Amino acid sequence: FGTGVFINTFVASLVLLFAGPEGIQVDSSVLSRDISFRFLAVGLMILFGWFGFVSTYMALFMNLLYIFYVYLSLRESQKQQREPVIDAPSSVVAGPRSRNSSFTAAETGSAPASFVGRGSRVAASFQALAGQHVVERASFTGDSWKDRMKRHAGWDEEGGFVEKLSFFLAIPLRPFLVLTMATTTWDSLVNVLLPLGMCIFVPFGNPFGNVYTSAFQDAAESKSAWPSRITLVAFWLAGLALSLATWSTSRNLPPRQYVAQTCFSWATFLTSLLWVGLFANEVVGAMQLLGIIMGLKPMAEGITLLAWGNCVDNVFGLLGLAKAGEYRVAITGIYAGPMFNVLFGNGSILLMSAMLNGGRTAFIMTPCAFVLLGSLEVILLGTLLYSKLSGWRMTRVLGIFLGVAYFVILILGFTIEHFITRASSDQSDGLMSVWL
Repeated sequence: FGTGVFINTFVASLVLLFAGPEGIQVDSSVLSRDISFRFLAVGLMILFGWFGFVSTYMALFMNLLYIFYVYLSLRESQKQQREPVIDAPSSVVAGPRSRNSSFTAAETGSAPASFVGRGSRVAASFQALAGQHVVERASFTGDSWKDRMKRHAGWDEEGGFVEKLSFFLAIPLRPFLVLTMATTTWDSLVNVLLPLGMCIFVPFGNPFGNVYTSAFQDAAESKSAWPSRITLVAFWLAGLALSLATWSTSRNLPPRQYVAQTCFSWATFLTSLLWVGLFANEVVGAMQLLGIIMGLKPMAEGITLLAWGNCVDNVFGLLGLAKAGEYRVAITGIYAGPMFNVLFGNGSILLMSAMLNGGRTAFIMTPCAFVLLGSLEVILLGTLLYSKLSGWRMTRVLGIFLGVAYFVILILGFTIEHFITRASSDQSDGLMSVWL
């Protein structure tokens, strides 16, 4: 519950603040659909918590509801693709271009927005996979080594204080990112080394277990370690062969022509997911340790620290989309992501649990969870109403409200939980003294 509340309030606030004073023009039907289904998903959690159990049919309904949402989303997408392209008014296109430079083009239905990267390899690769044209900021061919290193490292001359601070903080990781994630501009050296770097990294970032650990954790040459070692050698040889093939192919092409750009984009998509998974696991582990040190109760730790750690991958993705100017996609992800977790993720787990326990499974919610989910319902309705009254535009004012609301409902939930727990404890002590 804590993860969804955090994304729908605080993360949404960050995206709206990134968008600038103009705000984000949203599609009325899309926003209404997403918030309505999210409202219904949260309402189901409150209802199931009130019942105290979830039956097989109730869990199955959650899965079917998410499938229906996907169906509506796909039908809406196909409908928009069939609609004729309407040229944007000149006043809109020629208007002031802020950090959301691709926003107006996407908003008016014109050609796909182009992305001029701020060192964001992942966002550029996502857009390339979507078939959108990616503007090349500058060719690395003919540039000085200094300029090439600055661009590969993500240095932005026009970036503000936050961008430059982030750059310096991430310097230790930059070389690993450069050799595992491709950019949209061909570099005769880095792109040749990328296949080898990616094949070396994939076994390390394997979500099912670090292959290097299983291959070298035992000093003796035990039989159990040999399959992992063979897997590593296979990846290394494959990476070396791909790098040699890339070098051989690039020699016969013009200097700026990209070799197998789609393959590099898909490979970058994979390695970016592995990087995010590594960061998320470390954050969750750190949050768990912090909760133990602070002596937090399991409920409080789950709603705050573990919720923040579990959604760090979503935060990276949504803020990356915001930095790339894809604000409307980020807004959809803010509601679609938690909806998938609740309706399909939790729904599938509850369905299996109910089937294994004779048709129903316990579903216990604390008073704090009721307060958080009930407050989220109010916030969702308020967000939809404010956007409608603002001409279907989500503004910075709404972002500030959502950011403040997150901390307010946390304090409210913990306070109510404390008083209810204390009252129950006093009542139990009173009954015990009377019985004695």
